[in-house]
Amino acid sequence: MNIKDNNEPYFIDTHAHLDMIKQMSPETAVKQSVEEGVRYIINVGSSLEGSRMSSMYSAKFDNVYAAVGIHPYYAGEQEATGYISLIEELAVANKKIIAIGETGLDYFRNLSPKDEQRKMFIEHIELALKQDLPLIIHDRDAHEDIYDVLK
Repeated sequence: MNIKDNNEPYFIDTHAHLDMIKQMSPETAVKQSVEEGVRYIINVGSSLEGSRMSSMYSAKFDNVYAAVGIHPYYAGEQEATGYISLIEELAVANKKIIAIGETGLDYFRNLSPKDEQRKMFIEHIELALKQDLPLIIHDRDAHEDIYDVLK
């Protein structure tokens, strides 16, 4: 399939983690995706380092866009990092950052206290609103609390 032909169908990978692929390099993953008809990839940050990498991949590859944020697994580790201002700096500096996230609540593994997950989720929502960007929400066994925060 020639994805440059606008009459041909194509795919968009809306939630990739190129920095987490173990079997191949990001370059190989992007190349193979294009060969399979994936025209665009949204690479989603799930940590500060993952968000930096996501921004870097969006600058490196024409068809890769980025989201920046902190997964709820890491909420308990973020208190002293100033993470939200770092996430905002990334979002402001790179026009290919098109969303905030991955953020939300994860009550399945409970790797971070629920109150810290909720606080971080709210900060991500506020940043998304401030930057007028969509929000990528992670919700695992936390449906009611996600809904309550979003209300």
